[in-house]
Amino acid sequence: MLEEELKFLRDVGCGYLPHSGRTLYDHLLGTANILLEYERPDAEVKAGLFHSIYGTDIYRLSKSISITREAVSEVIGKEAEQLVHIFCSLKPRIEKIINGDVDKKYIDNLRWIEYANIKEQNNNSRNLIPLRILLGL
Repeated sequence: MLEEELKFLRDVGCGYLPHSGRTLYDHLLGTANILLEYERPDAEVKAGLFHSIYGTDIYRLSKSISITREAVSEVIGKEAEQLVHIFCSLKPRIEKIINGDVDKKYIDNLRWIEYANIKEQNNNSRNLIPLRILLGL
């Protein structure tokens, strides 16, 4: 499962970008695995796997990756790519996701992706508390 998506991430160099003492590839895979553990929808898992591929307000190193939205859409699908694009575009991301300052159509998915993103890096992060409440965990 997710073999094509993982190959894409390796091919664009995510295995060489540092992230939290490991590689971006490791972090992205860990985030997707958390979403899989919670049995989240396929598009959400794929968005979690690519959640910072375009760079975010916090993690900017992936902005050096030369890819298009179309290329990402071909690999993960339009719905997942839309979630990735929104996730990467939000500033300040965590606050907007927690406060619900995004299109209501996407808020639940974005909260789950943010939850998995933060949990994968630091299971004791204070930002997990409001997300757990909002997600009913």
